[in-house]
Amino acid sequence: PNVSGNSRSATLRFTSGGSEATLTLTQADFVPGVSFSADEVNGEGAGGEVVVHTTANAAWTVVEDDIDFWFSVSPKTIAKGEGELKIKFNRSYSAAARSTTVHFRSGDQVRTLSVRQGAGEPVAPGAYVPAGYELVWQDDFSGTSADLAGKWRFEDWAPGYVNHELQRY
Repeated sequence: PNVSGNSRSATLRFTSGGSEATLTLTQADFVPGVSFSADEVNGEGAGGEVVVHTTANAAWTVVEDDIDFWFSVSPKTIAKGEGELKIKFNRSYSAAARSTTVHFRSGDQVRTLSVRQGAGEPVAPGAYVPAGYELVWQDDFSGTSADLAGKWRFEDWAPGYVNHELQRY
């Protein structure tokens, strides 16, 4: 494959006795490609898995920033050839449908796949509040990762920080 970013050519010269002939060969730049059996993946609000068949002439990797909490993509890299991409939907507790676009990258090429999930079964008010307690605040984690970043943060604790355990939290 020509991964140089430019087309390339070569001229071959053949001589025999006093005769000469030339042949010019040209190879176009290699452009990674991938196709999906569906342009849009639709999942149920109750959760579940949808399989999309792929055909690729190079390896493609999912852009992790596009993966939201309500679904997962497996595998993270689409291999060259024919394969399967599994989209697993978490159960939705929202009455609203949700959607996003997942990007796949190979070199400087980008392809997208639309992911949608139907409405789920909302939780009855107070369902998470045990008797004797009062709900002060909750977050159903709906919205984009950017929306959630304003409300949440993570802490990276070195091994030994929590209960002198070897795990990294």
